[in-house]
Amino acid sequence: MTNPNPIILQAGTLVYFDSLTAGLVPCKVVTVDGYGENNIRILVSVTAPRGCYPRGYQIDGTPRTMLPRRAVRRVRGSYGTKIIVAPFTIQLTRGS
Repeated sequence: MTNPNPIILQAGTLVYFDSLTAGLVPCKVVTVDGYGENNIRILVSVTAPRGCYPRGYQIDGTPRTMLPRRAVRRVRGSYGTKIIVAPFTIQLTRGS
């Protein structure tokens, strides 16, 4: 069974940058470059200031730290808040 609305990380996608100091920082993908599964680099621009990240600041990261917003779910319970990330695919920027 295929997913009718797959989540794709590509240029223009709204994502969260998972930072240690500021939590989930809202960003927008500028480019996705690389080859293979272990050599992908994602350049994002911060869309709202969080902690030490001002709006417009550009961050270079990997798919492990850039999470599409549609893939992130927050579940609150007696134990606190848990973040669940749904599976997503990555589409490289053409011409890179």
